[in-house]
Amino acid sequence: MTNLVVKHLSKTIKYIFAKNQGQPEALQRNFAAFIPHQFGDHSKCEARFCGHKRKPGVKYLHRSLPYKARLKNPALCEKLVSLFEPIVGNTTVYSDLGSSQACEAAHRSASLRAPKHLHYGESESLDYRLKATAACINEGKSYLSEVNDS
Repeated sequence: MTNLVVKHLSKTIKYIFAKNQGQPEALQRNFAAFIPHQFGDHSKCEARFCGHKRKPGVKYLHRSLPYKARLKNPALCEKLVSLFEPIVGNTTVYSDLGSSQACEAAHRSASLRAPKHLHYGESESLDYRLKATAACINEGKSYLSEVNDS
C-alpha cells in the first residue's frame, strides 16, 4: 500500500464517521461497503455515498486513488476485510463518537476552578473543586447556588 492509498482510506473512514454520527445502522452498512467499494464491488454501496450508484451509466473514477482506478490486489482485499470485521461488528460503540469540544470545555472549567499554579494538590480543596466542577457540568450551572442555599 502506498501513502496515497493510506491517505485515501483514512479520508474515506473519516467521511463515514462524520456522515453517520449517531446512526449505528447506517454506519454499519457503510463500513460493510467500504472495502468492497475500494475494489470495484458496489453491490453493498448506498447511492448517498457512491458515485457509481448515483450515475450507473457513467464510468466511475476513484478520485483519490492512484491513477483514479480501483484497487486490484485480492490479498490486500482479504486483509482489509479481516482488519475491518471487528469495526463493522462494533459500530454501535463507534456511532456516538463526536467532537471533543465537551471534553475540552470540561477541562477548561476544571482548570478555572483548580488552577495548577495555585497548587491545590495536597489539600482536600482540590478534590472538592473537581467534584464541584463535575456537578456543575452534569447538573447545570445552578448546582453551586443550590448547595449554598441548602
